[in-house]
Amino acid sequence: MRTPRSAPGPALSRRAVIGASAALPLVPPSDLPPAPIDGTAETLRLCRSWLSTEAQVFDLLSQWRSLEKHVCAKHHNWFRMTEAEQRRLPDAAEMFEIDAQIATIYDAREDILPKLPALVSTTREAILMKFEVVAEALCLEDNRDELNLLNSARRDLEAAWR
Repeated sequence: MRTPRSAPGPALSRRAVIGASAALPLVPPSDLPPAPIDGTAETLRLCRSWLSTEAQVFDLLSQWRSLEKHVCAKHHNWFRMTEAEQRRLPDAAEMFEIDAQIATIYDAREDILPKLPALVSTTREAILMKFEVVAEALCLEDNRDELNLLNSARRDLEAAWR
């Protein structure tokens, strides 16, 4: 004998109901963001590249400051000269070359920072390197309290991982 469709089915156990509901997403699949992809290797590559260019810029700025001291001592009216007049001075040529190098470096790394937030890092090294890039990008050496706080957070994170 067949069971009529209107007849109640077997009672579901509480375990079955809980298990089934846990397996279902709360959001329809079409609305879910894409699953994060482990971007540790890319994070490390981009952070190293950014930090390397930051060091290059720091070195170039140091050279530029030395040249500026020399040019200002030799040409007392340096700051009153137009850029065209400054460019005509043989002593200033290297300063303008350095300016061009720095601009090229900044252009080359301009797309690095926007990529980093989208990368999911799963290693200590990559996560801490992101913090290092943040500290450099924000120029926190001029803001000691903020730098100390960031370094404290990095230290605490490292301690929590031990």
